[in-house]
Amino acid sequence: MPLSQTSPKILSVGLSTPESSFTQKEIATMMGVNDQKALRFFEHEHIKTRHLILPNANPSIAFKEETPKELREKFLNHSLELIQSALKVALEKAQLQQSQIDYLVVVTSTAFIVPGLSAHVIEKLKLKNNCQRVDIVGMGCNAGLNGLNAVANWCSNNPEKIGVLICCELCSCIYSIEETENAAIVNSLFGDGVAVCLLKASQSPNDTALASIVDFESHIIPDTLPLLRFNWNEEKNKHSFYVDKKTPASLANEIHYPLQNILEKNKLNINQINHWIVHSGGAAILDAIENKLALANNPFKHTRTVLKSHGNISSGSFLFSYHELLKENSIQPGDNGIMITMGPGLTIEMALVKW
Repeated sequence: MPLSQTSPKILSVGLSTPESSFTQKEIATMMGVNDQKALRFFEHEHIKTRHLILPNANPSIAFKEETPKELREKFLNHSLELIQSALKVALEKAQLQQSQIDYLVVVTSTAFIVPGLSAHVIEKLKLKNNCQRVDIVGMGCNAGLNGLNAVANWCSNNPEKIGVLICCELCSCIYSIEETENAAIVNSLFGDGVAVCLLKASQSPNDTALASIVDFESHIIPDTLPLLRFNWNEEKNKHSFYVDKKTPASLANEIHYPLQNILEKNKLNINQINHWIVHSGGAAILDAIENKLALANNPFKHTRTVLKSHGNISSGSFLFSYHELLKENSIQPGDNGIMITMGPGLTIEMALVKW
C-alpha cells in the first residue's frame, strides 16, 4: 500500500473504560488471592491500577465467581455501553455523524456470541442497516492490527467513505479463579477497555496532520501455537487463558524479521522511526523487545503508561498507546511510526504510519 494522497488516514481515536478502577492489591483481595506465590504477580510495579467490571463494588471483600452465563451477559450488556461511549468520542473528534459510517470491523477475544457483536452494535447504536461489517473473533491481542488492515484496505477501495475499527475487550469476562500460577499471571495482567478508530482515504488538504497508513507486515512464529491459548476447564465449564513463560523471549527473538521486512519494503532504516506504538502485553515483553532491537531513550513510554494505568487491554491496547502519543503533541510532519501488536500464534503484526 504505497503512500499517496488517497492513502487511508486515521481520522480519530475514541477510548472508553469502565468507571470502576481498582489497585492491584484490591483486585487480589476481591479475587480471594492469598497464596504468597500468587500475590507476587499483583505486586509488580509495572501495573498500578486496572479498570474492570467485577461483581461487587467493595474492594475489601472477596466476590463469588460469576457463572459462564453471567459472564456472557455481562460482556454483551457492558460492551455495547462502552462501544457507544468510545464511538461518540471518536465521531466528535472527527466532526462526523453516525450516519456517515459505511464499514465496521469489530474485534474481540473475550466473548463468543451469535449474532456477532457487530450486528448488536448496528442495532443498539442505530447505524444504517446497509453498513458493511466484519467480526474478528478469537485472534487475541494482535487482532487490532489485523482489523486495522481490513479497514484500511476497504477505505483504499472506497475513497471518501468512513471505515470504523472497534476493539472491544472485557477481559473481566474471561477470568477464572484458580489456585495456579497461570491464573495469577492472567488475573493480575488484563484490563477492560474499548478503542474505536475512524479511517478514511481522502484527498482533503485539511488531513495533512493525520497519520497515513503506509504498509502492514505479519509474522507467525513456527511451533509456538501452544504458548498463548485458551484451555477448557471441565470443572468450571468455561475457558481459562494460558500464558507460557517462554512467550516474551519467543516474541523478542523474532521481532526483527517483520520489522526488517516492513522497513526494507519502504526504504527506511530503524533510525528513521520516530514513534513506537506498541501493544501493552506486559513489562517482560516490552523489555525483551527493547533489548533485542537495541532501542534507547524509553521508546515504549506511551505503552508503559497504558500498562501502568490499565494493564493489558488485549486487541485495543495499541490504540490506547497511540492516544498517549497524540496527547504528547510531539509529532512533526514527515515523522514515521511503527505500530506493533503481538498475540496467540505466536503472531507479530506491524503497521507503518507516516505524518
